Amino acid sequence: MKPPPDTAHSGAGIHQPMTHDEAVIWAEGMVPALVSRASEAEQLRELPQATIDEVTASGAFRLLVPSDLGGWGLGLRSITEMTRAMAHGCMSSAWTISFLMLHNWFVARGPKVLQDDLWAERPYVVMPCPLAPTGTATPVSGGYNMTGRWQWATGVQHADWVMVNTLVVRDGDPESPRSGSPSRKSFPARNPFPEPPTSRPCPPSGPPRSGACRRRRSRTCSCRRLGPVDWA
Repeated sequence: MKPPPDTAHSGAGIHQPMTHDEAVIWAEGMVPALVSRASEAEQLRELPQATIDEVTASGAFRLLVPSDLGGWGLGLRSITEMTRAMAHGCMSSAWTISFLMLHNWFVARGPKVLQDDLWAERPYVVMPCPLAPTGTATPVSGGYNMTGRWQWATGVQHADWVMVNTLVVRDGDPESPRSGSPSRKSFPARNPFPEPPTSRPCPPSGPPRSGACRRRRSRTCSCRRLGPVDWA
């Protein structure tokens, strides 16, 4: 299930960001709820919806989004201290929440066209990012033809975007720039678990909850992809 609409700190329609200290205090305040839901999270093997709702209501997914783009404009020190605080309630939940916050930092370091598209509806996304480049991107006219299978996308059950990584392949071999390392690209994909299903089959997945297609293996997916991202 996706996060609910973000209404955090929306008095008079104006979002009021938290300071570093306020954000850490908020994270410490999450501990009792995370303790109470730890067994549920273990049984579900994902964040309980109540936890996602609480984080969304706080506005905390905006943590690393620049303030001029509607975020809190905080840094990596803040997310580190917040994650450490929440881990006193449930380490797995703290890990997953921090991942979903962190990947907005990736967007903030990307090109403006990426920010305009991903943050068009609200100034953050809930976007897992399996970093292993287990797909391939072949250059074609106007872009890339991408294929692959990605696993272990932390928090994917609640995602509205997923960012996947690929190796660039030319003439059947991985492209290697001057550094000698294979060339790698990141591709954001919109809503990999649509409702209702569409006509394109989802790639087969492994055991339940093992990868990016783990929740709805019998459904179909239609991913809207942006172009490749070269990070700043």
